[in-house]
Amino acid sequence: MIKEYGKDEVRSRRVLRGTLIAIIGILLVLILIKFAPLAQRMVILPIRKVQIYGNQYVTKREIVQLMGIDVSTSILTFSKRSAKESLLGDRRISYVEMAKLYPDTLKVYVREKGALSIISDKNADYWVSSDGVVMSKVNEKASIERFPRITLKSNNDDIKIGERVNDFFVLDILSALEGMRGEYPDFFGQISSFSVGKEGIQAHLAEDLFLVWLGCDVTKQKLEGLRALLIVLKSEQSGFQREGMLREGVEIDMSSTHAAVRMRGSNNGP
Repeated sequence: MIKEYGKDEVRSRRVLRGTLIAIIGILLVLILIKFAPLAQRMVILPIRKVQIYGNQYVTKREIVQLMGIDVSTSILTFSKRSAKESLLGDRRISYVEMAKLYPDTLKVYVREKGALSIISDKNADYWVSSDGVVMSKVNEKASIERFPRITLKSNNDDIKIGERVNDFFVLDILSALEGMRGEYPDFFGQISSFSVGKEGIQAHLAEDLFLVWLGCDVTKQKLEGLRALLIVLKSEQSGFQREGMLREGVEIDMSSTHAAVRMRGSNNGP
């Protein structure tokens, strides 16, 4: 015989069931609140290895920071496109390629601008590219013999790593040097340094044997003229060469249309 329930009994069961559901719901919420921080820290397939190739001036830490990678970055959601845009926003980097290697590795290939010269102020020495971008500080162990040096005599606050130098004297020198390096690499190797001051630019060549006053502008054409003049001075037919005067050093003034040449320390022209 089927037992029949009265209305009061059905109502009491419904109230009990509703109470139990409410209690269970509250318990679930409490559990979620307790374990929510743990759930937020859980990352599916996090990037654990970043392998970087081709960098010389931009450090690995800088590259990782530019890409926005941290312990919460998943290889699944990592955007290569956004990371490339961020890296190319650094003026020192000219090309980027990257590849995901599942489950946890990212390979990054970068191409940096090459250093053309060393720029020095009273604080430090820096590698600088042909377009004037400061690449990094010069490491004490770096080989610098084949790089001409540009020395700033006055204080300069514009030298910031990753930024372009604003000194137009420096930019003119770099432009002229880039042209000479490509067309006359042997002469480029003879250029020791440039000194930049308020009065203009001096150049030192061939183990400080030649001191050249360039005035307030440096161009590829002016350096080409200097190269031709040095060839004449070093020839056996040159009066400087015959008298052995080149051993004492020579001063060359190229600040005007016609070059003037004299022995270093002499008050009279040649």
